Amino acid sequence: MKNNIELIDSFERKLQIKLHFDIQAEKLNKLDRNSQPSTGTESNKTTIEPIKIASSWYPPKPNSDISAFCNRLKFEVKNISNRHKNTPNISRNEMKALHRLRNNKEIIIKPADKGGGIVIMNKTDYVEKVFTHLQSNSTYIHVSVTEESIKKNELMLKYRTLINELKPFLTKKQSNWLYDVNNDPGIIYGLPKIHKNGTPIRPIISQCHSLTNKLHTYLQQLLKIGESQISNLIKDTTDFLNKIKKYDDQIANETLLVTLDVESLYTSIPLDLGIELIIEHYTKTLSCWRNFEIDIKPIPPVLLGKILDFTLRNCPGFISNGLW
Repeated sequence: MKNNIELIDSFERKLQIKLHFDIQAEKLNKLDRNSQPSTGTESNKTTIEPIKIASSWYPPKPNSDISAFCNRLKFEVKNISNRHKNTPNISRNEMKALHRLRNNKEIIIKPADKGGGIVIMNKTDYVEKVFTHLQSNSTYIHVSVTEESIKKNELMLKYRTLINELKPFLTKKQSNWLYDVNNDPGIIYGLPKIHKNGTPIRPIISQCHSLTNKLHTYLQQLLKIGESQISNLIKDTTDFLNKIKKYDDQIANETLLVTLDVESLYTSIPLDLGIELIIEHYTKTLSCWRNFEIDIKPIPPVLLGKILDFTLRNCPGFISNGLW
């Protein structure tokens, strides 16, 4: 019930904000039409979706009709909730079985790496596979509790210094957003690769509350224009099929399509070389920024290098036997 009311409040806020800015845009359009003759030309720039920064802002003068509608909606939801009890769509025995599975400490339930399946594994086997991967790859280093405490403070200081250097290229809202960060280590877990022999795991470091999480989001936005200029980039299976259709008349029936699989691809790329190539491509594509509408400013390549170096070398992750 409480969740439904919160959803309606969120819905009302979205409607109020949409109406507020539509009215503002209409006022600006009227001013433009009155002050300048129309040239008949429209901007042909490609718009890139802006970074989504959480906000609690509310229009100073809410529309009364929207408020009345949402209040009525809440009233009706409360009435329905009071008249009808929630009825589970599974039997009592099925519910008990789900609770037993969830509370079973000897197994672990994870989504498969590919295919959309659900995998139930012996927890001991799962943990062993994760540790084996971490210990056999020179990319990961085990960090002691003392080192973790010292490193946390050092990283925060370096992060603040980096954001200060970046500040001239940020709006006030973006700067405040990047300053307001958590400093918790990521969580390491693995997705079982059931399509491969021995069911190895794909390691994931969830960094939702980590120091570099927001900086990663900013960095992703900064590199989108350069990414759009990579002619041979394949986004997904659908993109591949669309690209290969162009060559239907050139591919004979006996043609063999070959794919290559690189084990631990991303962690196998030397960091210095990877950073160097990203900076090189970013620098070459800076002239393309004039063809895009984007919510951030381009930054000097040297500063990009510092951000890449910091984010790629400082991604600690926690698992049951400590920090890596």
